[in-house]
Amino acid sequence: TNINKLHSGLYKVQIINGDVKHKSFSVAVYGLLTVPVISDSPRNLSISERSSQQNCSLVCSAVNVGHVTLSWYRGHSLLSSISVSDLSSSLSLPLEIECLDDSYSCAVSYSFTNQTKHLNITDLCQTCSDGQPVSVKPLILATLILLLLLVVSVLAMKMFCHSRSYKEAAQESKELMDRIRQSIQRWLSDDDHSDHVIIALSLLA
Repeated sequence: TNINKLHSGLYKVQIINGDVKHKSFSVAVYGLLTVPVISDSPRNLSISERSSQQNCSLVCSAVNVGHVTLSWYRGHSLLSSISVSDLSSSLSLPLEIECLDDSYSCAVSYSFTNQTKHLNITDLCQTCSDGQPVSVKPLILATLILLLLLVVSVLAMKMFCHSRSYKEAAQESKELMDRIRQSIQRWLSDDDHSDHVIIALSLLA
């Protein structure tokens, strides 16, 4: 009942039933597997480096394990692994991943069973959490400005139709829509959306 990993080894059994027979058995005693621990591995980055950081560095760890394999997976695809044959050891396996992708998991396993920890990237990757608002806020602001431009263009066309001839109204409306379209095209082709927020505001002046 008090069996532990030190009882692993080769055992011989003597069977006496008229004849004497000997049989040998190889016994392997495994410890209970615990769920691996995933933690971030922060690096000292400047403010500018953190704002442009696209990856997150993680470490998966398992302590007091023996004859196990520690592995990183993305979905069902194996990314990397490390094994240990000692009776009692600690393992750690680093991984650098892209932000906003939580399909990763870490598993510690024997040949016949395993324990898996799934990654929640928003809880662990501080660089991803810091970087997300920087890119999202200008995008939202620029989108609101462009929607406002569309509303203004519709109102302008109605005013032109009431105050001027159809031909003049159509020409001025076309020019306004061309300016809006060019602004949108520049905004979509440039990663720095904040510059085009200024362009969009200038159209309202």
